[in-house]
Amino acid sequence: LAIIGFGALLALGVHIAICFLIVGLASSVVLVGLNPSLSLLGETMYYSIAVPGFSALPLFILMGAFAVRSGFAKRAFDAVQKIAARLPGSLAIATCFGCAAFGTVSGSSLATSAVFGRIALPEMERYNYKKSLACGSIAAAGTFAGMIPPSLMFIVYAIFTEQSVGKLFMAGILPGLITAVVYSLSIIVRVRRSPELAPMVIVEKRITWRDKLLSLGQMWSILLLALLVLGGIYTGLFSCTEAAAAGAIATLTLG
Repeated sequence: LAIIGFGALLALGVHIAICFLIVGLASSVVLVGLNPSLSLLGETMYYSIAVPGFSALPLFILMGAFAVRSGFAKRAFDAVQKIAARLPGSLAIATCFGCAAFGTVSGSSLATSAVFGRIALPEMERYNYKKSLACGSIAAAGTFAGMIPPSLMFIVYAIFTEQSVGKLFMAGILPGLITAVVYSLSIIVRVRRSPELAPMVIVEKRITWRDKLLSLGQMWSILLLALLVLGGIYTGLFSCTEAAAAGAIATLTLG
């Protein structure tokens, strides 16, 4: 009966969370009565979110908001763009690695995609990149923030599964970097096979290795924040919440 009721509510267009609430409460009332069910409902709703670890979420979100306002994404994009200037699809590659770098301070895939949609998409449109490649690279690379620490999804997963946030953060670094490299290589291969996807960016002056190294200097603040947050958690200097607070303060200061 519960399954039938759940399906009927979904068919009527009721939100899935409300469906679970109605079916669960109704089943509980049938089994144990109204008063115990209401008491259990209140306790369950409270204790499911009254977890100290959740306090890290708004702090990491605040850290990401400061990073967006401080122009960290633009710095990362410009730095990688100079390094990859001679490669096919250089702007799309800059988007991939820029998203990976910005993901270390934002923690949110949606925020990363939105920010690079405003920064990278106009640049790629200016150089007549195909919409499919431009939008696809932003949408795909934006997901790096969900893999590269401090990923908000990792925090939620760690809380519900009672795992170590620090270990999850450490485990996400290498896969995130490998994914960024693989995406960039796939862009190079596609553009070499179909040059019309991404016309070569015309560089007004020759970019030397010194210029490329100096461009990396634009990302020192991002690297410092990543070391502060991840190093603090991994060494035990900070808890996850304390690292989020320290990261937010440092982002505001460096920005």
